[in-house]
Parts: sequence; C-alpha cells; structure tokens
Amino acid sequence: MKESSAQTQEISTKKPLLYMHVGTHKTGTTAIQSICRQNRRRLLEKGILYPDLAPALDADPASHLRFAHGIAGIDRDFGDDDIEGIARKWLADAKQLRARVLVSAEAAYRHLYGHEDLSWLARRYRYTERLRRFLEGFHVRGLLIFRRPDNFARALYQERAMNAFAEPVPPFARYRRSNWQTFLRYSDQAVMYKTIFDDLKIAKYEEIVENGSLISGFMALLDLDASDFEGNQHVRPGMSAIQVEVKKYAAKKLKTKEHNADFLAWLREGEVTAEIEGYFERGDYGFWESGAAWHEFCSAAMLELQRLRETGLTDNEPLYVFPNATNEIPPPVPKLPGALKRMVDDAIVKCAERKRTSEDDPSWGSGDEEA
Repeated sequence: MKESSAQTQEISTKKPLLYMHVGTHKTGTTAIQSICRQNRRRLLEKGILYPDLAPALDADPASHLRFAHGIAGIDRDFGDDDIEGIARKWLADAKQLRARVLVSAEAAYRHLYGHEDLSWLARRYRYTERLRRFLEGFHVRGLLIFRRPDNFARALYQERAMNAFAEPVPPFARYRRSNWQTFLRYSDQAVMYKTIFDDLKIAKYEEIVENGSLISGFMALLDLDASDFEGNQHVRPGMSAIQVEVKKYAAKKLKTKEHNADFLAWLREGEVTAEIEGYFERGDYGFWESGAAWHEFCSAAMLELQRLRETGLTDNEPLYVFPNATNEIPPPVPKLPGALKRMVDDAIVKCAERKRTSEDDPSWGSGDEEA
C-alpha cells in the first residue's frame, strides 16, 4: 500500500518515531498486542519500544487501550495528568534507548471527543487531535489496517454475538445499518489520520495474513523479522454462522460475563459443535439474509472504497474487488429446532452452576477471531 513521503525518521524529523497502530477492529489487534507484550525484550533488541503505562498503570495488560480510553475522557481513574506523565516517559525512554515506539490501540479508531451536538466526524477529529497533542514530542506515523468491508461487517457481528449476555442480539441487517458510520467510513478515517498525523501507512489485512502468520505480516510493516518471537502468531477461527445463531438464542439467558465465557467454552467443544451441526441439513450457512442483501451492501462499500481511492492515500488499483455472483452467498441459518433449544437451555443451566477455579480463564471469548 502507498505510504506518505516521510519514509524515515531521519528524513522528516529529529523527533523519535512513534507508530500509532489504530486498527481497525477485527484485524488481529488483540493477538498483535498479546505477542508484543510477550516479546517486549525481543522488540527492544530490534529497536522497537513497546511501552507500558508506568508510572500510572504499570502492569495493566490492556495498557494501550486504557491510554486510548483516557484520551476520550471515559476512564475516571485515568486522567489527563496520567496521560501526560506516560507520554513524557515514553519520550524520555525512546530518546535514551534510541528506539522507535509502537503503540497499539484499536479503540482509537472509534472513540469520539466533544459535545454530542457535533457531527460524528467532527468528534472523531477532536479525539484524534487530542491524541496527537499528547504525543507532540514524537513524529507520529499512523498505521491503519483495513479489511474487506463485507468480511469486516460480518466479523464485527460475530464478535457482537460472542460478547453479548443479558441482552438480545440484533439481526445482522439492523446491526449493519446502525454501525456503518462507526466502522466503515474508510475514506473519512484515512483522510483524518493523514491530516492530523501527516505520516500515514495503510495496509490490507488480507495481505498481512496471506503468508499464514499475522504477526510476521504485521512486523514486516515495521521492517522487522518476527521469526524468533514467542507465542501463538495466528488468530483463532471465528464462530460459524450456526454457532452465532445458537449464541444469539442463549444471549438473553446468560447473566454475567463469566456465565457467558463458560457457555462459549461449551459451545466450542468439538463434540458439542458436531452435535449442533447434526440438527441442520448443511454446514456452510452464512450471515447474509440473501445474495441481494450482500450485493446491496457491497455496492455501497464500493462507493466508499472509490472515495478512499480518490484521496490518493492508496495505490491506483482498487483496494478491494468484490465477486459478481450473488448466487454463491450461502443461505442464512434456519430457525433453531426445539430439540436444539432444549439442549442449549440445559447447557445454560449447567454453565451457571459450574464452579469456577483459579485455572479458569474469565476472559475467554474476548479478542480477535478470524472468520
């Protein structure tokens, strides 16, 4: 993908270079952040500082997300003084270590700042300008990774269903309509980052993962070799359309985050998956109501991608090309049969009664999934 003219720190500025990885969501961000935390020492040996939030929040595993939340003013325990102190420490460490800095927080792609009477885009600009001011000691290079819009929308919906408890999950069609502005205004987001950061690199998620390793592909954007990194460098498979429908049925009956995590663990069990699939005639159901609905969405997405192309921030070739055949779109999942609902209800009760141990992972189900 096309990169701005400021190719190196030395050419553009004497300030330390900070990569601001802003997502988007559903492009492996959680996996990237996890690997970066596990490999801080290796990153530093390669000239990249992946900082924490010392002195304010030294050991917070989601530290960069807290930083992004703090910029939005939504974290009462993490204010401007904390943010300023952290940014000063990052700057001092970068200079002392002669290192580039990597900050990764996909929440920065969605957060708003300013009065609610302002437009969505005006509040996006105010948030990002505020982020830039806190990082004024750095030369900031934005890293923006896009995903093909139809797959992006579907992956977001999978996550919405996966994380839902004690509430209903809206139909996919309604979810798409209500979240288009937040997540799929690619051109507005790219122009904003270019305007505020000046230095912007845009990449495609599909190209990053094409060699089979998300982390290797991402680190290549930083001109780094990740072959010696520890940890799982792949993104786990996402929930199938059938699993999503089962989870949607269960969502209102799951009372807590832990209850939801236990149910998801049950739903992922191989024997359970096979038994559930046995209730249906086929296994390749999809999320779209019809081929026509998918085509309508893609037509609107193509207009957005054309606007992005016209900004000059990407290569001359279209960012994505959609297939023409709507008859290849898998049908949606049929209504769940009564016997399956009873099986799920029994599992909901058993998961609620299950005793959690110190070995349990209460955060199961969070993070990035490949679909």
